[in-house]
Amino acid sequence: MLQAYTYTKWDACGNTTLFFEKGTDISSAKIVRAQSQRELCAEQTAFVSAKDLTMRMAGGELCVNATRSFGAYLAHKAYQQGVREEKQKFTVNVSGWFRPVELTVKGGEGPEWNVLLTMKQRFCGVENLGRNGLILRIPGIRMQVIDEALAGRVEDTCTDIKARAMELIRERNMDEEPACGVVWCRKVDKIWHIRPVIYVKALDTLYEEQACGSASVAVALARWYYRENMEQIVQQPSGERLKVNLYFSKISNGPRMRIRITGPVRLVSEGTWYA
Repeated sequence: MLQAYTYTKWDACGNTTLFFEKGTDISSAKIVRAQSQRELCAEQTAFVSAKDLTMRMAGGELCVNATRSFGAYLAHKAYQQGVREEKQKFTVNVSGWFRPVELTVKGGEGPEWNVLLTMKQRFCGVENLGRNGLILRIPGIRMQVIDEALAGRVEDTCTDIKARAMELIRERNMDEEPACGVVWCRKVDKIWHIRPVIYVKALDTLYEEQACGSASVAVALARWYYRENMEQIVQQPSGERLKVNLYFSKISNGPRMRIRITGPVRLVSEGTWYA
């Protein structure tokens, strides 16, 4: 007998997430099936609670765009309950991150909102691989950032970008984290264009994503490492853009940073899925 699952689907700059309510009993196999089916077709899945202000990714990882989508979800729920404010703020807990994060949501009724995510932490660990880029140990996800100006265009160096990403992930044991990925980037005028490939360990899924907030943050951190601007506009494969701002303060045991990521989120669909 088929089971009914209530879901909403969100699009953050092209990065799509399925939300199921916290407590939904759905297996990892069904999650992977939901993400791959034509009717739902998403890049990731999360379990959410408006009551508890919590979001847990199905793989336990950090996902920046899913977190921003959670802000739109909360604003949507608040509107349904009679809140008519154009701008709302939420402090939430999400998987993969060790402290609450802040969400500022503009858009009122929707179905499109502009969502600003603010995260705070000490500076992450960096491994410099020379022309092969940097590995950034961001809590909840590990990212290798490769500048194509140094390493060559990915199209010229491999025929299967997903297979190449997995080679690099295994080469550096990046899959020790709940999620990891490789992001190839190139600068066109003043804009960084990215091609992110993300692996989620618990679900054994590998996607060349249409957008990735975590990869965008990693690119901004990499540019800061090379002493470039602390604001970066990052163009996603979808053609949409995320803005990343970094703020640093010096303390006795190392720099502390505040990361702000801004961009659009859309409600794509909501309904019941049977599996």
